[in-house]
Amino acid sequence: MSGNPVPQHQPTDGLGVAAEVVISASDATGLSVPVTTVAAHEYTMVLSKSGASGYDVFVNLTIAAKDVKGGIYNPQGNFFVRNPANPSAGSPAFYKPSNFAGYSSDVFSAVASGTNNSNVLVTALNVGEGTLEICFPTFDNTEAGATPEMVYAKVDVTVIP
Repeated sequence: MSGNPVPQHQPTDGLGVAAEVVISASDATGLSVPVTTVAAHEYTMVLSKSGASGYDVFVNLTIAAKDVKGGIYNPQGNFFVRNPANPSAGSPAFYKPSNFAGYSSDVFSAVASGTNNSNVLVTALNVGEGTLEICFPTFDNTEAGATPEMVYAKVDVTVIP
């Protein structure tokens, strides 16, 4: 069931509508990898540029939307994936990366695919830290990121050598 199933229940009870974005991760072999939950909508993960210390070079994130009772919500639109630290990914004009030699603001790449953009391949590019934002429009809104009514999650990505 998707959307708000009026008259089955109250239009403001939060059942059957997207209330949170949840994220899980797996490596190239499909094994689960640690994506630590910091808060209800905030995650952290560590990648390695060289695959050293047992960390992966790339991780596949699986994204799902849930309602207030934890039930899986069947998205009517797409998840939006933003990498604000990546200038080549359309960062806002005010973003100014460091001018220090050898510094690259392209810490990782994030490519969304699959049904409703629910799979995101995150690949380590350079040593550093960045934030990946994942959101979904509320109220079955399909406007491409134009609406402020979004359910957000963020993943803090640290890339080591």
